[in-house]
Amino acid sequence: MEKARPSRRFPQENYIMKILKQLIWMIPLALLLAGCNLPVKPDTTIADWQRQGKLPELAATGTQRQHVYQNSKN
Repeated sequence: MEKARPSRRFPQENYIMKILKQLIWMIPLALLLAGCNLPVKPDTTIADWQRQGKLPELAATGTQRQHVYQNSKN
């Protein structure tokens, strides 16, 4: 008895499936690259407020001296 070979579908279907698989991978990659090329505009709101005097002047942190006390053992 000869084993029946599985009949292949039309060669065009395999070709179309290969193209669809490639497109499925290429579309998200193309969208990612397009999103990375968008210009980035810096937000200058805080700098503008400082120039206009709308923000209070902040003192530098860490200006207080630490006091170290010696423990006396009796």
